[in-house]
Amino acid sequence: MDVTSIIVSFEDCAKKQYHFTLEGNWRKGNEQVKKMNELFARIKDHGDEARNKLLDLTNSNSDEVASMAAVYSMRFNPEKCLKTLQGIAEKNIPLLSSDAKQAIENWNNKEWYID
Repeated sequence: MDVTSIIVSFEDCAKKQYHFTLEGNWRKGNEQVKKMNELFARIKDHGDEARNKLLDLTNSNSDEVASMAAVYSMRFNPEKCLKTLQGIAEKNIPLLSSDAKQAIENWNNKEWYID
């Protein structure tokens, strides 16, 4: 799978995960998280070019995509990711805003386990 396909798949999984979670379908939501974890491993295998493409998704018009891209890219570019998460936290979007606040808190408390 090439980098572009991986990034598109990640974006799709982020959207599905959010919508399944909103519906209360945790099993399907968790399946999407598992897929994103697998895609993220592939992204890391492709190096900085792929990591930068994932980081570009923090500018997505889709807040669920921007949020997940920020979470997975936090160690790669904390400044940009924290800015993205702070913006999402301030929007009061169901689930996303509270998750963004929690991610920021975890980062600030040095309790970061992704990547």
